[in-house]
Amino acid sequence: MRITDQIRYQGFVPQYQKLLSQIVDLQGQVASGQRITNISDDVAGAARAQGYNQLLSNLNQDGRNVDESTAWSQDTENVLNQATQLIQRARELAVQASDPTISSAARNGFTQEVDQLISSMVDLGTTSHRGHTLLAGDKTGAPSFTANYTAGQITSVTYNGDAGQRSVEITPGRTLDYNMLGSNENGGAFGAFRDTIKGVDVFNTLIQFRDNIQTGNLAAIGSSDIPALQTSLTHLTEGLALVGGTQTRMQNAVSLNEDLTQSTQNNLSKIQDTDVASAITDYTQLQTAYQAALNMGGKIMQTSLLDYVR
Repeated sequence: MRITDQIRYQGFVPQYQKLLSQIVDLQGQVASGQRITNISDDVAGAARAQGYNQLLSNLNQDGRNVDESTAWSQDTENVLNQATQLIQRARELAVQASDPTISSAARNGFTQEVDQLISSMVDLGTTSHRGHTLLAGDKTGAPSFTANYTAGQITSVTYNGDAGQRSVEITPGRTLDYNMLGSNENGGAFGAFRDTIKGVDVFNTLIQFRDNIQTGNLAAIGSSDIPALQTSLTHLTEGLALVGGTQTRMQNAVSLNEDLTQSTQNNLSKIQDTDVASAITDYTQLQTAYQAALNMGGKIMQTSLLDYVR
């Protein structure tokens, strides 16, 4: 078989192209900082990298969930703190109003102030967070409570919410119920302003206290209203403790997510980032091999029949 120049050329070209392709790949890895630019570069590595990227995406979403639920919880805490202050003020008024030496004019003033406390408590119960009612369960588009009036005074308060719990994932595989119900009359373990399990109703306690001031029922203020106000105060304090526990879990979730994110980023970097020093060494070796192949090919291509005749 006669070996022509074309056959010899065709034998060299694939080797040149292979070396040149490897050189170009290394140039791309160094320029981009990514060892895997196509799945074919490392099928197993690409699959692991995809898993790590998905985990990072989930962790980012969990972080946003924690931020939102923390803001929600902080607003709930503010509501409970202010409600506690209102009850504390009502208790002070109850001690004063139970004194038989207090004038009727003073008691009228107490009545008006308690009316304001009741209105303020209803306002607190309907507080919203970014357009969503805090204490209404899943019914966040409507006020949690509605005040019912008789002759210009609030005589009862209706709960408009349900027993729905707002739940989000805060770390991979872990969810958290972060809202508090205004009332558990429709279900639920704890109701902030009305708890049928524990027999606590902050609104009715205030309304009854006001009515006893109006009617001059001093005995009831001392024997019933003051203890009921203290019970409401204790209940709201318990609510604050529950909110504090929720916030602690959120803080722990933030620390855990930060640690998971860092370790995941490190693992991802090991898989897909270019080892620049190693890549440059490989690039230099390939360049040398490529030049040597070109030189060798050039010499062979210059050989003719006359070289053998000599």
